[in-house]
Amino acid sequence: MKEAVPLLVKHLPQYEESKTKETYVLSFGVEYLFSGGHNNAPRESIANEGTYNYIKFKNFIDKTVGPDELYNLLNNNNLTDQGKMDKLDIWNQVYLEELNKKVSSLLPKEGELENQTMDKNNKESNVSESTNPNR
Repeated sequence: MKEAVPLLVKHLPQYEESKTKETYVLSFGVEYLFSGGHNNAPRESIANEGTYNYIKFKNFIDKTVGPDELYNLLNNNNLTDQGKMDKLDIWNQVYLEELNKKVSSLLPKEGELENQTMDKNNKESNVSESTNPNR
């Protein structure tokens, strides 16, 4: 499968936060040393999060728009960079709406949580009444 952009793009903001290339490299070395290695470093976890988000977005585009459409868009010489960004913004908006629908479907409906709590309390009350030796 084609990859449209490098997967390690999340390290770029970390690089930009450093004053020099040397401080960037040195700070990673120190972080790796104190965290027990590359995969345990906090900034590595942040960078990986960007990779995972990209893969989820790419998979969504492959399923909803078509296989390799992200690659095709980014490599389309007939579109300006602004045209590509506009299309990406539309796709991203649809992607975020789908994520919000999934999250919303997992949340309890309004009043549902209160009803479940009241039902549980009523059941517990009935159990304690039926097991009360003084009754």
